[in-house]
Amino acid sequence: QEKAQALLMLEAQLDEIQKAEKEKAALQEQLHQAQKLEVVGRLAGGIAHDFNNILAAINGYAEFLVDDLPPESPEHEFAKNIKKAGAQAHELIAQILTFSRRENADAKPVDLKVPFSEVVSMLKASLPKSVNVETHVDEQDMTIVGSAGHMSQALMNLCINAKDAMDDERGTLNLSLKRANSARYDFMDDWQDDLPKPGDMPPVQIEDIDEGHVRMAVGSLARGHDYICLQVADTGCGMRREVMEHIFEPFFTTKTLDKGTGLGLAMVHGVVSSHRGALIIDSVVGKGTQFILLLPSIESVAKNEIIQKNEKPDMTRGQGRILLVEDQETVRLMMVKMLERKGYEVESCDQGTTALDIIGEHPDYFDVVLTDQNMPEMTGVELAQAVAPGNPELSFILITGYREEKLRTAIENQKNIKALLRKPVEREVLFQTLKTVIEKKDVS
Repeated sequence: QEKAQALLMLEAQLDEIQKAEKEKAALQEQLHQAQKLEVVGRLAGGIAHDFNNILAAINGYAEFLVDDLPPESPEHEFAKNIKKAGAQAHELIAQILTFSRRENADAKPVDLKVPFSEVVSMLKASLPKSVNVETHVDEQDMTIVGSAGHMSQALMNLCINAKDAMDDERGTLNLSLKRANSARYDFMDDWQDDLPKPGDMPPVQIEDIDEGHVRMAVGSLARGHDYICLQVADTGCGMRREVMEHIFEPFFTTKTLDKGTGLGLAMVHGVVSSHRGALIIDSVVGKGTQFILLLPSIESVAKNEIIQKNEKPDMTRGQGRILLVEDQETVRLMMVKMLERKGYEVESCDQGTTALDIIGEHPDYFDVVLTDQNMPEMTGVELAQAVAPGNPELSFILITGYREEKLRTAIENQKNIKALLRKPVEREVLFQTLKTVIEKKDVS
């Protein structure tokens, strides 16, 4: 009997050891995945910063032309098209940055029915007739807090993947949009009492259901919250476990060179993180795959969170004195002109050390310092920190083309930094921010 008990204890210990080894392997895989995504995120951030500086100048001068040219002239229409193309390029950069799981700084109420219908229209016009597209949309409200552009791109990527998974491009693509309570997905192990923070690395779990049937869950759900469920299902070839384990790795693809780069699902992974959602992938070899994207409804988003809304342009003249600090000459010259046209008095320089000298010579002259974050010798945050001891009342507005998560902590700790804007800054957003900051300074 003692031997039997000892044997049972040994078996239990072996089970614990095996369980611990599996958990360790899963954590190592998640770390490996996070490191790969971080590399691409850094690359994306660098590209975005340089490209956003170029876009800032293009978009700014295009707005000048739209304002100044006669509305009936062909040149006015040309300028509007340049501005529209610049906005599309800005959206493309925002999509690239989802690889780094950036915080959704442009989060707004989005009715998912709109990007859903737009993507369906494009699919029906572009997919071969051998692919049957079936859709179902519930009548309920489908509003989330996020980016309509990101959602369109994520849905399109999933649909293109589904089409490519079908042999000879024949089969059925089923798309649906409905509301669902998190309790429906009780098989997910990772639960939270509230929504995750935007940009958190989503946990991953994968399990074999049956022979050739694999399910992966990415992210975590909050108990009792309502979600919008976006589902893409195909009748394609399905995925083996060894393929599913790698689908979010940037540049991993099973497609031929003419069909894909391996970035589509990495982008979807970023959307899941930035929109605080979850993704379930259920695949059966030879029968097909379904992607279930779960996004928290607008009601589930905390009430105290800021949701940006489209504001009407402020037609009043700007009042105040601004010190602009920007190391890129084309951007600096354009912004000076933009601010002067609005009515502000502007002085500019190309680096933080020069700005320190100017502020030291005229400590009470400027109402606000508008500064780029990424500059040689001294960053925007470092400039604000250097000014604060001698001139704590001078307000700063920070502009960045990089990821904002780390900067938000600096803003919380640095009281003279009043706002953070992302390049390329929309003109009306900049004007409204300046007005708010200067008015608050005048009141105090």
